[in-house]
Amino acid sequence: MFSEDTNKHFTDQQPRCEIAKTLVEEGECQWPGEVHLASLLYGSLLCAAHAELLKLRERFKSMLGKVFEMDQWLESVNGEADELRVRRAEHHRNELVEQLRFHRTRMDLMRDELLLDKDGTT
Repeated sequence: MFSEDTNKHFTDQQPRCEIAKTLVEEGECQWPGEVHLASLLYGSLLCAAHAELLKLRERFKSMLGKVFEMDQWLESVNGEADELRVRRAEHHRNELVEQLRFHRTRMDLMRDELLLDKDGTT
């Protein structure tokens, strides 16, 4: 009985994940804050799962921006670049799109796991 009270007291004092301060749609998280993400979220303390999710989101946004830039370049070429250069750019763009799909699936799975944990079903 004493150890349960001590553990509860310890977890009550440990700072919790601050995801609700940065991403309102995620809501509150009951997991302890373990990761300090100063670069992404101005010093927020997050649980490991939310920190990984936000890192994936940042990578996703970065890759999406690169695909957009490549699409603009490919549309503006109009035969001005050699065929090999265009094929390389198209190949690289297609690889980025595949990575985007993979990251999107991974983020969706992570979000589903976090929602299950929040609901208390796991």
